[in-house]
Amino acid sequence: MGQGFFPENYLQQPVIEKSAHQIFADLEAFTHEISDTQESLFSQIDFTVVLPPLRFDNRFVKGIFYSNATDVLLQMFPALTEAFHSIATSHWVSYPWSIHADAYFTLYPCPEREEWFKKNRPQMAAKILIPQDPTDDISSSYFRPTPGGKKDIDLLLVAPPRRLHNLPIVCEALKIYRKKYKETPIQLYWYTGTPIDLNYTGLNKEAIGVLRQVEKILIHPVDYVFFQQATEPMSALFSRAKAVITPELIGGKGKEMHTALACNTPVIGFREFNQYAREKSVPTVYEGAGVASVFHPEALADNIFKVLQNPRRFHPRAAYLEYSGRLNFFNTCIDAFPYYREAIPDYAPATHHENYWLDLALQDNYKCTLYDFYTARERWKMPFLLRGLDNVQQAIDLVFGKYAKSSILPVS
Repeated sequence: MGQGFFPENYLQQPVIEKSAHQIFADLEAFTHEISDTQESLFSQIDFTVVLPPLRFDNRFVKGIFYSNATDVLLQMFPALTEAFHSIATSHWVSYPWSIHADAYFTLYPCPEREEWFKKNRPQMAAKILIPQDPTDDISSSYFRPTPGGKKDIDLLLVAPPRRLHNLPIVCEALKIYRKKYKETPIQLYWYTGTPIDLNYTGLNKEAIGVLRQVEKILIHPVDYVFFQQATEPMSALFSRAKAVITPELIGGKGKEMHTALACNTPVIGFREFNQYAREKSVPTVYEGAGVASVFHPEALADNIFKVLQNPRRFHPRAAYLEYSGRLNFFNTCIDAFPYYREAIPDYAPATHHENYWLDLALQDNYKCTLYDFYTARERWKMPFLLRGLDNVQQAIDLVFGKYAKSSILPVS
């Protein structure tokens, strides 16, 4: 899945000998968005409602949605523009390629990159740019520590066997750790999402190549790595871990990192993660949430030891709620659109989660409190988080269509 030229040389090289502008061009060359020519991927279209459209007390307020296929949805359902503002997301380090979205998610604030973007894509220069960091759309009500749960996983890695996830340096670090800190042995719990065996049964070429690298480095991988497919909820799995490792150098928002933090589990990542997409002042790991190691196996081994031996030094969920979290995400998205300064009664920046009109309007329109909505407690019950074009169309027909003045039926 994806469009464009995937930046292979950024996956495992912490230093790229190019100018900043050349690097920006490389980052923009690939997106995970779905276009109208990729009908086979329409079942993977996502539609997430940040704020639903509201009609209450003789006032109408447009909603906000974001999607990995914003142009597809706006072309098929043009009246969506009457009910929603739209945000495009690339689910990657690039700015989105969407033409019709009102706004773009951009991952990080980076003035130099924004200036480059507006100069090199002048037709999109008027788009509203919304840095997702430091916010996050994960439900902190759903992803939370499991009460009374045991911390019986030393180190958790949640990733498929792909080059993106830098398994060789993780394996090298495990070997160094065992030799250097032999009095406190650990094992990596690797959740791959699909069954794995070292006979490479049913695996693609990339996965086989990664597993062969793992076997070459560790000789006997099962001595270091516990290959397991979780049957429990992901919140319980993350809660069981003493630490979670996120070994990418480039990627999107970092779902695994934020899920771990929401579950009060510290994170070990790389200092160089997405380094060319953000300012140096923007940290890879929030203060108190874990550590950011340099991209070197011994440094990684030392930082794993540091986190595992000093659990009381870290307060991941507190850091997540302070620096990230869906409350900040909700407020940030609303504040990005000038429209809401006049549209929402008693508008006050960064405090929309406390707005009484929004609370009353949500209850009247969707039988859902504002707190339950912005914490995403209710979005499993309501059509606020959808996947697949058919499900999106059904929600538009049954729920959101009444907020558009014109027909919201798909264009034939």
